[in-house]
Amino acid sequence: GLARLVLSERPLWLLDEPTVSLDEPSRQGFYKTLQTHFDDGGGAVIVSHTPLALARSPKVMDLSLFAAQGFFTTEVDAFL
Repeated sequence: GLARLVLSERPLWLLDEPTVSLDEPSRQGFYKTLQTHFDDGGGAVIVSHTPLALARSPKVMDLSLFAAQGFFTTEVDAFL
């Protein structure tokens, strides 16, 4: 999981709901690790429905805004 990712030293992390099953101390540790990654010049694409994850992200793209504007015509288009 996350330990393997950190040790890989990859510049871009792709994370899908990374904190969903973590308790609060583990969640805080994750965000500290993520901030260190950002401070070291790394980046991350994070899929999350958690308000805390969104609040801690430097940039957020809300796909529901695109859907409301008619950008996606079907759920399949939104996925692609």
